Amino acid sequence: MPELAHARTVIGIAERFLAEATRIGIVVGLIGLVYGAGSMAAGKQGSGATITNSLIGLIIMMAIKAVQSLLQSMV
Repeated sequence: MPELAHARTVIGIAERFLAEATRIGIVVGLIGLVYGAGSMAAGKQGSGATITNSLIGLIIMMAIKAVQSLLQSMV
């Protein structure tokens, strides 16, 4: 069944892409959090929004990782 083998390959590629994308998203969120904290320490306007946005992004990335782990445990 070559179709099944191709489907497994595509699923494997998609899982690796999702894992890398969430890692990159977490790193970007952490960089935004550090930048926002530095901006807040410097007294810049809008630093609270930067921190809030980066925290929301981190929460979303962690939720994606949790759903991914749940789906992998079900298979």
